[in-house]
Formats: sequence, structure tokens, C-alpha cells
Amino acid sequence: ASFEVTVPTVKHDFYAGNSVACSFNLSVPGIWREKNFDVILRDINGSTVPTKNTSGTYSFSVKPSVSGQLEYSVVVIGEGIRLYEGKIGYSFNKREHCTTCGKDKSQCEYHGNHLVHIKKETKETLCPTCGKKVSECKYQGVH
Repeated sequence: ASFEVTVPTVKHDFYAGNSVACSFNLSVPGIWREKNFDVILRDINGSTVPTKNTSGTYSFSVKPSVSGQLEYSVVVIGEGIRLYEGKIGYSFNKREHCTTCGKDKSQCEYHGNHLVHIKKETKETLCPTCGKKVSECKYQGVH
């Protein structure tokens, strides 16, 4: 048996400026379960990414700025020996909040364009001659 790394959730949605919680699972062969070893996660630039281990699930935070893929390498070292090295990847999809209603733009009935719709609705409901609402214009918008 050997070390094995799996990623429970590959695809993540995020909003600009927010961190995304990512994780991977490490299966440890029986011979190493009672021994000390280090798990090192590195980003694409080779920088070490801090992780928190909870019963074999390693979690870390990422603050992506754009949609796309990020790849990491996982290295397991024990007793001065490199026991495992592998790549893991995550996919990030940037989402946007509607600035008017605060909902995700895909959930907003105006897809984040309230003002355009309000202007369109207002223009359609005002009498072009007197400027009153058509329902309040005594000529119903036709002078």
C-alpha cells in the first residue's frame, strides 16, 4: 500500500475578495500510521501553502482573483525520505453579486441590471407628452 491523495471538491465558486476553503484527503498506509511524517503543499510558484490537518483531511484557503484552474503539489516526507509526491488541481468560477439587491447575479431577476430595467419600465409607463404616468394622464399617453 502507498500514500494516496484525493480531492473531494474540485470545483469552487467564489466572489471577488473572498477566500475559498479547499481540501484534500490523504490515505496513509498502515506502516506509517503510527510514525511521524510531514505533508507539504506547494502552489504553482513553489511557495508552501499552510494546511490544517483534521483526521487525514488537509484544508487550506485560496483567494483567487479570476476564474480558472490552480494546481498544487503535495509532498509527503518521513524519516528524511520523500514518500509521496503528486499533483492536485482545483477549478474556480468567479461569481458576482448584484450591487442593488445583493443576490448572485444569476439569481437576480434583472441579472444585476436593475437601473436599465427601471429606466425601461419608467420610460414605458410615462406619457411622452406631459411626462405623467400613463395611468395618471387624462389622455392615457395619447394627446
